[in-house]
Amino acid sequence: MKKVFLAAFGIVLVLGVVWRILSPLRHGEFSEKPVYATLQGLEFERRDDRAAVVPETRHGRLVAGVLDRNGRRVWMALGVTRGDGGIYAIPDGGEASVECETVQLLVGRYDVAADVESRLKSACIRSSLAGRH
Repeated sequence: MKKVFLAAFGIVLVLGVVWRILSPLRHGEFSEKPVYATLQGLEFERRDDRAAVVPETRHGRLVAGVLDRNGRRVWMALGVTRGDGGIYAIPDGGEASVECETVQLLVGRYDVAADVESRLKSACIRSSLAGRH
């Protein structure tokens, strides 16, 4: 009976160690890799597209490339946030250079996740022309 208990304890101990080693692979950088790979691939493929908004669905993910205030393309995942609550964007932090009018356009046309919408609205730049007629 003692041998069975020790064998079971050993198996549980080994499984615990394996779980502890593999657990970080489900979170952080490793879990974010597929989303960033999608954004990078689209950035490469659609580099010369000058449309104001370029929507795409890849691997079940809704993403969009938008022109920022300086005319640079920012690719963002619209349906999911990072583990830390941030937005998946290339270039990193690029959502902070997108005008609020562009964010409103995205939210009005596409199924943007509520947490992504909230982060985009808090990071966007108000146009200097807003309110002028």
